[in-house]
Amino acid sequence: MKVKVLKIFERLIEGKRIAINNSLACTNMSSYYDGESISVVICGTGSIILKLDIN
Repeated sequence: MKVKVLKIFERLIEGKRIAINNSLACTNMSSYYDGESISVVICGTGSIILKLDIN
C-alpha cells in the first residue's frame, strides 16, 4: 500500500507544480487517480500528510 501511495503522490507532483514555502498556512489539494480519492495537505514546515480513501 505504501508503494502505491508513493506512486500516486509522484503522479500528483507530475500533474501539478507544488511549491512549499515558509508560511504557516497549509495548502489543501485533492486529486482523483485510478479510482482512489486522495487528499494531500502540504504545510509550510515541509511536512506532507497523505490521506488515502479507497472506494
